[in-house]
Amino acid sequence: MDFGEWDYNYNPIPFLEESKRVLNRYGSIIVWTSEQLFGIYRDWFAKNMHPKQTLVWVKTNPLPQFRLTGYRQATELLFWALKNKNTKNNPNFIFQSQKEMTNVFCAPIVGGKERVKDKDGNTAHPTQKPLSITKEIIRRHCRETGIVLDPFCGVGTTCVAAKELNRNFIGIELNPEYCKTVEKRLSIVQPNLFMNNIESNKKEEVK
Repeated sequence: MDFGEWDYNYNPIPFLEESKRVLNRYGSIIVWTSEQLFGIYRDWFAKNMHPKQTLVWVKTNPLPQFRLTGYRQATELLFWALKNKNTKNNPNFIFQSQKEMTNVFCAPIVGGKERVKDKDGNTAHPTQKPLSITKEIIRRHCRETGIVLDPFCGVGTTCVAAKELNRNFIGIELNPEYCKTVEKRLSIVQPNLFMNNIESNKKEEVK
Protein backbone atom coordinates (compact mmCIF):
# COMPACT_ATOMS: atom_id res chain seq x y z
CA MET A 1 0.00 0.00 0.00
CA ASP A 2 1.29 3.43 -0.96
CA PHE A 3 0.81 5.86 1.93
CA GLY A 4 2.92 8.65 0.39
CA GLU A 5 6.49 9.93 0.41
CA TRP A 6 6.72 10.01 4.20
CA ASP A 7 6.46 6.22 4.31
CA TYR A 8 9.67 5.58 2.33
CA ASN A 9 13.34 5.43 3.36
CA TYR A 10 12.49 6.12 6.98
CA ASN A 11 15.39 6.08 9.42
CA PRO A 12 14.04 5.73 12.99
CA ILE A 13 17.38 6.10 14.80
CA PRO A 14 17.42 9.94 15.19
CA PHE A 15 13.92 9.94 16.67
CA LEU A 16 14.82 7.06 19.01
CA GLU A 17 17.95 8.82 20.26
CA GLU A 18 16.07 12.04 20.96
CA SER A 19 13.15 10.21 22.55
CA LYS A 20 15.48 8.42 24.93
CA ARG A 21 17.16 11.72 25.83
CA VAL A 22 13.92 13.42 26.90
CA LEU A 23 12.47 10.44 28.81
CA ASN A 24 12.38 10.62 32.57
CA ARG A 25 14.03 7.81 34.54
CA TYR A 26 10.85 5.69 34.55
CA GLY A 27 9.86 6.50 30.97
CA SER A 28 8.89 4.07 28.22
CA ILE A 29 8.95 4.17 24.45
CA ILE A 30 6.10 2.36 22.72
CA VAL A 31 6.37 2.43 18.97
CA TRP A 32 4.09 1.12 16.24
CA THR A 33 6.25 -0.79 13.79
CA SER A 34 5.98 -2.61 10.51
CA GLU A 35 7.43 -6.09 10.18
CA GLN A 36 10.14 -4.62 7.93
CA LEU A 37 11.37 -2.21 10.64
CA PHE A 38 10.85 -4.50 13.61
CA GLY A 39 14.43 -5.79 13.57
CA ILE A 40 15.88 -2.28 13.52
CA TYR A 41 13.88 -1.30 16.58
CA ARG A 42 14.69 -4.54 18.39
CA ASP A 43 18.43 -4.21 17.80
CA TRP A 44 18.56 -0.52 18.77
CA PHE A 45 16.58 -1.06 21.96
CA ALA A 46 18.79 -4.02 22.89
CA LYS A 47 21.91 -1.84 22.61
CA ASN A 48 20.60 1.41 24.07
CA MET A 49 17.61 0.79 26.35
CA HIS A 50 15.81 -2.02 28.14
CA PRO A 51 13.64 -3.84 25.59
CA LYS A 52 10.65 -5.40 27.24
CA GLN A 53 7.98 -6.93 25.00
CA THR A 54 6.22 -7.00 21.67
CA LEU A 55 2.59 -5.87 21.83
CA VAL A 56 0.04 -6.94 19.22
CA TRP A 57 -3.09 -5.29 17.89
CA VAL A 58 -5.47 -8.01 16.67
CA LYS A 59 -7.91 -6.50 14.16
CA THR A 60 -11.38 -7.91 14.64
CA ASN A 61 -12.32 -6.86 11.08
CA PRO A 62 -9.21 -7.29 8.91
CA LEU A 63 -9.37 -6.24 5.28
CA PRO A 64 -10.25 -9.03 2.83
CA GLN A 65 -7.62 -10.75 0.69
CA PHE A 66 -9.39 -10.86 -2.66
CA ARG A 67 -6.59 -12.57 -4.60
CA LEU A 68 -6.47 -15.47 -2.14
CA THR A 69 -2.68 -15.51 -2.38
CA GLY A 70 -1.86 -14.84 1.28
CA TYR A 71 -3.23 -14.35 4.75
CA ARG A 72 -5.44 -11.43 5.67
CA GLN A 73 -3.33 -8.92 7.60
CA ALA A 74 -5.10 -9.13 10.94
CA THR A 75 -2.33 -7.81 13.22
CA GLU A 76 -0.09 -4.81 13.78
CA LEU A 77 2.95 -4.77 16.04
CA LEU A 78 4.20 -2.44 18.76
CA PHE A 79 7.51 -2.58 20.62
CA TRP A 80 7.86 -1.57 24.27
CA ALA A 81 11.17 -0.55 25.80
CA LEU A 82 12.16 1.32 28.96
CA LYS A 83 14.88 3.85 29.72
CA ASN A 84 15.81 1.89 32.85
CA LYS A 85 15.03 -1.60 34.08
CA ASN A 86 11.39 -1.91 35.13
CA THR A 87 10.51 -2.43 38.80
CA LYS A 88 7.37 -2.31 40.93
CA ASN A 89 8.45 1.18 42.00
CA ASN A 90 7.84 2.51 38.50
CA PRO A 91 4.90 4.95 38.94
CA ASN A 92 4.28 5.00 35.19
CA PHE A 93 3.59 1.30 34.75
CA ILE A 94 0.16 0.54 36.16
CA PHE A 95 -1.66 -2.81 36.07
CA GLN A 96 -4.88 -3.29 37.98
CA SER A 97 -5.63 -6.97 37.30
CA GLN A 98 -4.35 -10.14 35.65
CA LYS A 99 -6.99 -9.75 32.96
CA GLU A 100 -5.29 -6.69 31.48
CA MET A 101 -1.80 -8.16 31.83
CA THR A 102 -1.69 -9.50 28.29
CA ASN A 103 0.28 -8.17 25.34
CA VAL A 104 -2.70 -8.43 22.96
CA PHE A 105 -5.21 -5.69 22.17
CA CYS A 106 -8.35 -6.53 20.21
CA ALA A 107 -10.17 -3.78 18.32
CA PRO A 108 -11.63 -3.15 14.86
CA ILE A 109 -9.96 -1.05 12.19
CA VAL A 110 -10.94 2.57 12.73
CA GLY A 111 -14.18 3.39 10.96
CA GLY A 112 -17.53 5.10 11.34
CA LYS A 113 -17.61 8.31 13.38
CA GLU A 114 -14.13 7.67 14.77
CA ARG A 115 -12.52 7.74 11.32
CA VAL A 116 -11.31 11.29 10.69
CA LYS A 117 -12.29 12.74 7.31
CA ASP A 118 -10.69 15.58 5.36
CA LYS A 119 -12.59 18.55 3.94
CA ASP A 120 -13.60 16.48 0.89
CA GLY A 121 -15.01 13.65 2.99
CA ASN A 122 -12.10 11.28 2.32
CA THR A 123 -10.02 9.43 4.92
CA ALA A 124 -7.74 12.06 6.42
CA HIS A 125 -4.93 9.72 7.50
CA PRO A 126 -4.29 6.21 6.13
CA THR A 127 -2.89 4.71 9.34
CA GLN A 128 -5.17 6.16 12.03
CA LYS A 129 -5.00 3.99 15.15
CA PRO A 130 -7.97 3.05 17.39
CA LEU A 131 -8.64 5.43 20.26
CA SER A 132 -9.49 2.48 22.52
CA ILE A 133 -6.04 0.89 22.16
CA THR A 134 -4.24 4.22 22.43
CA LYS A 135 -6.06 5.01 25.67
CA GLU A 136 -5.32 1.59 27.12
CA ILE A 137 -1.60 1.92 26.40
CA ILE A 138 -1.46 5.39 27.94
CA ARG A 139 -3.46 4.25 30.97
CA ARG A 140 -0.96 1.45 31.63
CA HIS A 141 2.25 3.33 30.93
CA CYS A 142 1.72 6.89 32.14
CA ARG A 143 0.37 8.01 35.51
CA GLU A 144 -2.27 10.75 35.74
CA THR A 145 -0.84 14.24 35.16
CA GLY A 146 2.19 12.60 33.51
CA ILE A 147 3.42 13.65 30.07
CA VAL A 148 2.85 11.73 26.83
CA LEU A 149 5.01 12.62 23.81
CA ASP A 150 3.95 11.69 20.28
CA PRO A 151 6.54 12.98 17.77
CA PHE A 152 4.44 11.83 14.79
CA CYS A 153 0.94 12.60 15.98
CA GLY A 154 -0.88 12.48 12.62
CA VAL A 155 -4.53 13.34 13.24
CA GLY A 156 -4.01 13.46 16.99
CA THR A 157 -5.36 10.20 18.40
CA THR A 158 -2.63 10.09 21.04
CA CYS A 159 -3.30 13.70 22.03
CA VAL A 160 -7.04 13.08 22.34
CA ALA A 161 -6.48 9.92 24.38
CA ALA A 162 -4.07 11.67 26.73
CA LYS A 163 -6.43 14.59 27.29
CA GLU A 164 -9.39 12.31 27.98
CA LEU A 165 -7.29 10.42 30.55
CA ASN A 166 -6.03 13.53 32.35
CA ARG A 167 -2.49 13.21 31.06
CA ASN A 168 -0.47 16.09 29.67
CA PHE A 169 0.79 15.70 26.12
CA ILE A 170 3.18 17.03 23.51
CA GLY A 171 2.18 16.32 19.93
CA ILE A 172 4.46 17.05 16.97
CA GLU A 173 3.27 17.00 13.36
CA LEU A 174 4.75 18.52 10.18
CA ASN A 175 1.62 18.36 8.00
CA PRO A 176 -0.37 21.61 8.50
CA GLU A 177 -3.66 19.98 7.50
CA TYR A 178 -3.20 17.28 10.12
CA CYS A 179 -2.41 20.00 12.70
CA LYS A 180 -5.75 21.67 11.94
CA THR A 181 -7.48 18.32 12.38
CA VAL A 182 -5.77 17.76 15.74
CA GLU A 183 -6.86 21.20 16.91
CA LYS A 184 -10.44 20.48 15.90
CA ARG A 185 -10.50 17.09 17.65
CA LEU A 186 -9.02 18.51 20.83
CA SER A 187 -11.47 21.41 20.89
CA ILE A 188 -14.25 18.83 21.19
CA VAL A 189 -12.52 17.09 24.10
CA GLN A 190 -11.80 20.36 25.89
CA PRO A 191 -13.36 23.38 24.15
CA ASN A 192 -11.28 26.00 26.00
CA LEU A 193 -7.92 24.27 25.51
CA PHE A 194 -6.51 26.54 22.82
CA MET A 195 -8.14 29.71 24.17
CA ASN A 196 -6.54 29.02 27.57
CA ASN A 197 -3.15 28.69 25.90
CA ILE A 198 -3.64 31.96 24.04
CA GLU A 199 -4.65 33.78 27.23
CA SER A 200 -1.66 32.34 29.11
CA ASN A 201 0.70 33.55 26.38
CA LYS A 202 -0.82 37.03 26.53
CA LYS A 203 -0.24 37.18 30.29
CA GLU A 204 3.37 36.14 29.82
CA GLU A 205 3.85 38.90 27.23
CA VAL A 206 2.44 41.48 29.63
CA LYS A 207 4.90 40.44 32.31
